[in-house]
Amino acid sequence: MKYENIKNELGNYYHYKCANKKKATIIFIHGFATTSEYHDVFIKHIIDQFDYIALQLPGAGIQEWKQNKKPKVEDMVDYCINLIKSLNLKEFVILGHSMGGGIALRLANYFQKETICLILSTPMNSKIPFWKGINYFKFNPKNFKKAHHLINILYHDINKLHNNDQEKIHSVISEEFQYQTDNRPFMVQLKQSMFSVKNMLLCHQNEKALATPTLVIAGKYDKLIPPVSLFRAFGNRKQQEKGFIRIELMNDSAHIPFQEQEIEYAKEIKDFINYYLDKK
Repeated sequence: MKYENIKNELGNYYHYKCANKKKATIIFIHGFATTSEYHDVFIKHIIDQFDYIALQLPGAGIQEWKQNKKPKVEDMVDYCINLIKSLNLKEFVILGHSMGGGIALRLANYFQKETICLILSTPMNSKIPFWKGINYFKFNPKNFKKAHHLINILYHDINKLHNNDQEKIHSVISEEFQYQTDNRPFMVQLKQSMFSVKNMLLCHQNEKALATPTLVIAGKYDKLIPPVSLFRAFGNRKQQEKGFIRIELMNDSAHIPFQEQEIEYAKEIKDFINYYLDKK
């Protein structure tokens, strides 16, 4: 398995090359307050079949935000469009998590001809209840106790995930707290854009325009992106009549199903991609 970390004038990404003959390339877009490495647990489940390219959004801890203005979600979309164009791929699968899911939706609409299918993992959407948005303002915790509370929002059962290993859990919370502290100014500004009226309208417009085979996969207990919002955004009658959108809930997960139920998560995604590859 070959790993490449690539940085050029357009941006930063890394690439896992398929160990055998690849079926397709998956492009991954990470979410708010995370990095391109956040989803790495997924790689071992797909590397026998698919190339995997993870884009790093600027300002999120690995690559600096260099523009002389406040970051907005639209800036992240434009950044990804330019970087994907530079890859010169004829076709690909797009996979996005959380805010990255909302970005991935817009990318799929932009690259409609090149996108084999779209995977939206607990995606940002236009139907998130406003009062639920308050959970996003618990990001950037100012002390360890608040960081612990944030972890309990992100995960359904952090103790079960780490077999009640309190030393490991303490390490996870400490790492999260340090990352959030180091990147606070950027995250605070981007968070404002996420919940702006303009961004919610763009989410809604892109949800209505979606014409790509799509799997929406989410945790049943997600407090950040409640499942009801996904059914409202992607499960309306007109979309269901088109027949290419499927919503799948992971029954033992919250906002990070690829860690809490990694085997089931990977299987759902692999089966979905292979179904549409077989139809080509």
